[in-house]
Amino acid sequence: MSKQPHAKTHEDYTVAIVCAIEFEMSAVRYMLDEEHGRLPSTQGDSNDYILGQLCGHNVVLAWLPGNQGKSAAAIVATNLDRTFPFIKWRFIAGIGGGIPSARNDIRLGDVVVSMPEGQYGGVVQYDLGKDTDAGFKLKGFLSAPPSRLRAAVGRMRSDHRFSDNKQCDGAQIVGRIPREHDAPEVHYGLIASGDRVMRSAVQRGIQTQNIGDILCFEMEAAGLMTEFPYVVIRGISHYADSHENDVWQYYAAAAAAACTKELLSYLDPEMPTEDKLLASITSRNHPYGSAVHSTFTGRGVHQTGNGSDLHLNSPVPTTAGSKSTTREQLLESLQFDQIDARQLSVKKAHAKTCRWFLKTSLYQKWENKNIPAVDNQFLWIKGKPGAGKSTLMKFLLEHIRSRIRQQKNTDVIISFFFNARGNDLEKSTIGLYRSLLFQLLDGRPELQHVLDAVRPGRQWDLDLLKSLFERAIQALENASVVCLIDALDECEEAQIRDMVDVLNGLVNEENRLQICFASRHYPHITIQTGLSVILENQSEHENDIANYLSTTLRIGQGRLAEQIRTDLQKKASGVFMWVVLVVDILNKEYDEGGKHHLKERLQQLPSDLHNLFQSILLRDSKHQAGLLLCIQWVLFAKQPLTTKQLYFAILSGFESQYLADCHSEDYSEDDARKYILDKSKGLAEATKSKNPTIQFIHESVRDFLLKGDGFSKVFPQLGTNIQGQSHEALKQCCLTYMSMQSLSDLNESTCESVNAQFPFLNYANGGLLYHANQAQVYKICQQHFLTTFPHLEWVEHFNILEPHKLRRYTSKVSLLYILAEADTPALISIQAGRQSCFEVEDERYGLPILAAAAAKSHTTTLAMLELEAQRVSGFSFEKFCTQLRPIPDNLNADSRSFSFNGKQELFHQLVEHGSETVSLFFLSANPYVVDSKNKNGKTALMIAAANGHTILMEELFRRGANVSEKNRKGRTALHSASSEGVLAAATLLIDHGADVSAPAQGGGRPLHIAAHNG
Repeated sequence: MSKQPHAKTHEDYTVAIVCAIEFEMSAVRYMLDEEHGRLPSTQGDSNDYILGQLCGHNVVLAWLPGNQGKSAAAIVATNLDRTFPFIKWRFIAGIGGGIPSARNDIRLGDVVVSMPEGQYGGVVQYDLGKDTDAGFKLKGFLSAPPSRLRAAVGRMRSDHRFSDNKQCDGAQIVGRIPREHDAPEVHYGLIASGDRVMRSAVQRGIQTQNIGDILCFEMEAAGLMTEFPYVVIRGISHYADSHENDVWQYYAAAAAAACTKELLSYLDPEMPTEDKLLASITSRNHPYGSAVHSTFTGRGVHQTGNGSDLHLNSPVPTTAGSKSTTREQLLESLQFDQIDARQLSVKKAHAKTCRWFLKTSLYQKWENKNIPAVDNQFLWIKGKPGAGKSTLMKFLLEHIRSRIRQQKNTDVIISFFFNARGNDLEKSTIGLYRSLLFQLLDGRPELQHVLDAVRPGRQWDLDLLKSLFERAIQALENASVVCLIDALDECEEAQIRDMVDVLNGLVNEENRLQICFASRHYPHITIQTGLSVILENQSEHENDIANYLSTTLRIGQGRLAEQIRTDLQKKASGVFMWVVLVVDILNKEYDEGGKHHLKERLQQLPSDLHNLFQSILLRDSKHQAGLLLCIQWVLFAKQPLTTKQLYFAILSGFESQYLADCHSEDYSEDDARKYILDKSKGLAEATKSKNPTIQFIHESVRDFLLKGDGFSKVFPQLGTNIQGQSHEALKQCCLTYMSMQSLSDLNESTCESVNAQFPFLNYANGGLLYHANQAQVYKICQQHFLTTFPHLEWVEHFNILEPHKLRRYTSKVSLLYILAEADTPALISIQAGRQSCFEVEDERYGLPILAAAAAKSHTTTLAMLELEAQRVSGFSFEKFCTQLRPIPDNLNADSRSFSFNGKQELFHQLVEHGSETVSLFFLSANPYVVDSKNKNGKTALMIAAANGHTILMEELFRRGANVSEKNRKGRTALHSASSEGVLAAATLLIDHGADVSAPAQGGGRPLHIAAHNG
C-alpha cells in the first residue's frame, strides 16, 4: 500500500466502510491499494477518517470512537454523510457472533454477509418491538442491501478448525467434521443487530426461534441502517455464547476485510449506483479480480499472497479433472426427452412469408441495442389459435441464429416452445428453465462454473433452476441474450406469471436480455414496459396467407381459381391453420376431378376452426371405431405414445385379431405413421425429435374436443361420461395386448429385447392400472377388474421390463402392495380383501403403506388408511381426518436406497421412514406403542425429535410419552433433536420438561450440543 498526497475533494469519495473497533479498521486499512492524505471535516463532525483507494474506488474508512452499539453507530453514519455527500456504496465490516446449525455450517473464521430473507431485508433489529400476551413482537424492518447481492455464492475453502478453547469443560467439546478445504466460507442471510452483547446460547436460541434462520449477531448495523442502506459483512470470531475466544478476533476481522474488498472489486467505479451492487459478481474476468488476493497478515492469519482462496461465489473446489467431469454430468442431466420436440415439429415458414415482420417498427425497436433495455425488454406476439404464431417464432429463431453467425458477435440466443400435448416437462417452467439453462451453458462453456454449487445427483427443482439461470445471465459479459418463448398459453398461468417476474427482474442495462413471447390473447399478464403486436390484425400477415395460397393451392389458373383464392382468404380471418387444412381439402377435391365442385365445397366448409375440425372428423364414416380409439389415446394416455406404441395400441382395441401375426420388426416407423395419419384423419402427427411421439397437429384440436362439446358431437355414443368411458376402453386395450399368446415365453428375455419385440408392452403393463384407476374415478366400476386381475402375468411382465433388481416384485406380492406403489387410490378404496396395509411383505418397502409413502401421494396414503380403519374396532376415520393438519407425506428415506428392515420395531420404522400421517394413524390404532423401544433402546419420541416430526411429538406427549427416557447410551430425545439441529423439536421437548443438562455416555449434554450444532 502506498501513501499519496491528496489532490482530491470530499466529492470524489463514493464508498464508505464503517468499523466498530480499531483492529477491525486496521484490517480494512491494510487492504487499501493506496492511502490518501487527510481532508478537513465539516463543522461538528467528530469522526476520524482514513482515506484511500480500493479496487479503483475512492474509499472513506470510519470507526466508532470507543463506544459500541446502535447510538454510536448512528452518530458516525450521520456525520460521515454530511462530510462526504457523494457516498454511493456503504459497507459495515468487522467481527460478529455466528450461529451454527444443521443448515448452516458456520465456523470460526467464516464470513456472514447480510442478505434479504423472507420478510426481512438482511438485518433484523431483534430488540425493537413490544411485549404482547403472545410474547415479544418485532416492530418494523431495516432496508435491504442492493438486489444484485443476491447472486448465489458457493462455499469457501477453509483450513482453520475451531479453537481448543481451553477455558471450557473439555468433556463438552463437540467434534466437527473436518472440511476438505482450508479457506473461510461465506454465508449469505439474516444478521441480528441490537444494543446487547449476545453471550448466551439460550437467548441465542430464543431469538433464532422468534426470527428464523439467523446467521450472526452484532451491535452496530441497526443504528447505521436506520439512516442509510448498508451491506453488513461480519467475520465470525465466536458463537454468541459463553465460550468466547478472543484469539479468533484478528483472523475474523481480516476475513471480513478481505471479503469487503472482494465484493467491492466487482463493482465498476464508473457504474451508476441505482441498485447495481455486484452486478457482475460471478464474473471470472473482472478488471480488479487480481487485486482481491492480498489478505491481512496478523495474529492467527497466514499470508496467502496471490494464491489466496478467499473468493466469493466459488463452490466447493475439487480437482480440475473431477470438476470438469461433474460439470459435464450436470449439464447432460439438464436435458430431457422431447426437449426440443415442439420447436422441431413446427413447420418452417413458407417461402415469402414472415419476412415482413423484420421490417416492422416494433421489431426493429425491440432489436435495437441502443435503446435502453427498460424501454424494449419484451416483445409479445399475440394471436388467435392457429394464426401462425409458432411458425413466426421459429422463423425469428432461425433468422437471429443466422444473424449471429454472420456477424460473429458474442450474442446468445436461447428458446423454448411450450407444448401442452407433450410430457410434463414440455408444458412446465421446470422444463423451460432446464432447456434454457442447458442452451446457455452448452453454448457458453465459461458460464458452466455456476454448476459447481450443485451436488451431483441432486434432483432439479424450480428454485434451484431459477437461481442457476439468474446467475448464468448475470455472469454473461459483453453479450446480449435473446430469449424466445412460444405458446405461453400452453403452460399453467401461475407458472407463467412467476416466469415473467423472474425474467423481468433480470433485465437491466448490464444484462442486455431481449425477450420475445408468443401466446394466444390469454393469459392476461401485465408488464410494465414492452412492445405488443396482434398478429391477425397486421396487413402483412394477410399478404403471407395470399403468398401461401398462390403456391400451395393447386387448382389451376383462371377466373374461377382466383375467385376461390380470394374467397378462401377472406373466410380465413387471419387463421393460418384454417387455411392449411382447407387447402388440403380443396387440393384433394381438384385431384379427384371435381374442379366444378370447388366453389360449393369452399362454401360448405365452416369458417370457424373448431367447426372445421368437426367437419373433417365427420366427413365420412370410414373406420369410425379406429378414429375414436386414436383420438382417445392421444387425449387420455398417461404419457405421449411413440409411433409404434400407438400403432399397436389402436390395433389392440380395433383390430386385435391381427395382433398375433403383427411382429414389430415387420413394420417400419413409416408404416405406423401412415396408419395413424389415416385413423386420425390428418389431425395427429409425430413430433420431429430423437424419440418421436404422437400429438395433435395443433393445440386447438384438443381445445375443440375437450373445452367445447366437440367430442360429444363427433362421438355421441359415449354419452356424457367421456373420460370414464375412454379410460375404460384404453384399459381394455392394455389387457388385450398383455394377453397375447406370444407373451407367454418371455422368462429368459432381456428388457431391451422385449421392448424391441413388443413396443406397447411396457406402457400396457403400467397403463393398465392407471386407466383402471381413472375409470373408477369417473364412476366406471372396477370391482370385477380387481377380482380378475391377471396378478402373476402382470408381475412377470413387470419384472422382465424392470432393469433394476431392487425394484422388482416377488411372486407373492399382494395386490394391495402393487396398487399402493402404482399410486391408484380409487382402486384401493374398493379393494375387497381385508389385508392390513401394515402387514409386512417380502418387498422393497416392506409394508403397503410405506409403498404408498414412496409414491409421494397423500391421496393414496389416506385411501389405504381409510381401508385400514375398517379393521380397527371403534376407530372413526372421519374424526381422525378432521384432526389432521397439512403434513408432508413423502417417504423420508432416499427412495433409491431405502430398504425395509423386518427386524426393527414396526412403529419405529414408520416414524423414521414414513409420513407423520401414517405414524399418527398407527399410534391412534395401537396406543400401547407410545414408549416402546427398538433394539438400540430408542423410543418413538427420540426418532420423531431427530426427524423434526413435531406434530407426532405432540400426540406422543398427549398419550403420556416419557420425555426423560434414555437409550442404551444414556441419550434422551433432547440429545437427538440437538444433535440434528432441529430447533422446533428441541423447544417442544424443553416445554415438556426435558433436562438441557442431562449427561449421556461421553459427557455430552444437550445444551452444549445445541450451542455448536444449532
